[in-house]
Amino acid sequence: MDCLDLPVATEEERFRSSNEEKDRFDAVVDRIVSRMEETKWDERDVFAVNLAVVEAINNAIEHGNKCNPSKYFVINYDVTPRHVFVCVRDEGEGFDPDHVPDPRDEDRLDFPSGRGLFLIRHAMDRVSFNTFGNEIYMFKNRSQKSPSGS
Repeated sequence: MDCLDLPVATEEERFRSSNEEKDRFDAVVDRIVSRMEETKWDERDVFAVNLAVVEAINNAIEHGNKCNPSKYFVINYDVTPRHVFVCVRDEGEGFDPDHVPDPRDEDRLDFPSGRGLFLIRHAMDRVSFNTFGNEIYMFKNRSQKSPSGS
């Protein structure tokens, strides 16, 4: 999957990689969640998207931009009644997502970090990266409700 396979994001926000901007990017996450709730998404889907977006932002700030407040990251997103698309791009050098160690490996269990990408991949339906590894594309389809409506 590449960017051409994904929906066009209708919203875009740009932020400095600084704690001073935290209220602003938290507000974007809140808007995504609110739009999902407005269209009655299942609470598990809402939780999954919230988790993935927060992890992607943290990765952009910490790993991509190395907490450098002169660097920016961008969030693009689209929320519809049927899907959620979120893209987070940083100004970092990128990475190869296929070479990120599995946090479940015995020698990694005691590490205090390194679970973000694992969580993102399990929370979202589709996850991909640009060639440079400094842009993550996350896509979630609305879950089908059970026959009982729950």
